[in-house]
Amino acid sequence: MLQLKSFGPAFGQPDASPFVVKAMCLLTMANAEWENHPGSDPRKAPYKKFPALQAGEAMIADSEAIRFFLEDKYSVDFDELLDVEQRGQSRALVRMVEEHLYFCGLRDRWMNDSTWAQMKSIFFDDLPPVIGPFIANQVRKSIIKDVKSQGIGRFKYNEMVQRAAYDLTAIEQVLGQQSFMFGDKPSAADASVGSVLAAIAASPTDTALKQAVLSRPALVSYLKNISATIYPKN
Repeated sequence: MLQLKSFGPAFGQPDASPFVVKAMCLLTMANAEWENHPGSDPRKAPYKKFPALQAGEAMIADSEAIRFFLEDKYSVDFDELLDVEQRGQSRALVRMVEEHLYFCGLRDRWMNDSTWAQMKSIFFDDLPPVIGPFIANQVRKSIIKDVKSQGIGRFKYNEMVQRAAYDLTAIEQVLGQQSFMFGDKPSAADASVGSVLAAIAASPTDTALKQAVLSRPALVSYLKNISATIYPKN
């Protein structure tokens, strides 16, 4: 049976990482037999991050690699109902969400002091009191460095929220009146878009970025559809 290495649930989501949730959605959509292994050590994963999928002796790391593995193993095309133009739009949406909007959410979690206080309590309170605060601060510094290196961490907060709003509008425009990004059935784009939007909407504090998602009825309805159909049941 496939084993998904993950961080563990947080903020009412199946996992703290939207990329792990994406992998969970893909596994569900592929009707694969799998089990979740929360609390795994990411340092043992090939890229020292999750998700990572154990398949026999092989360890498949990164959510996109997991997608390709599942399509090959189960002879499934997550985009089978999409035409050529929609497949191109899907790829562009995935890249926008995972390479830009995700980092907006990451900044909202780790660079906001109020949110950080909640994050620190949730993720690090179980560590020994002597080294716990040190480890927590080192992890935060590392993530903030990544966010600044990517670029989104260099903007003022309101500038970041505005940039994210453009992404949210683009998602709404593609979604239209449909249940999912490209119709009445979910596709690969929904695993990515849904998981990143849900992570932002599940922020432990009421941030401007969180409200940018929750203030849009179409996106709130979309997230309900995602949760009801492709979120893991196990």
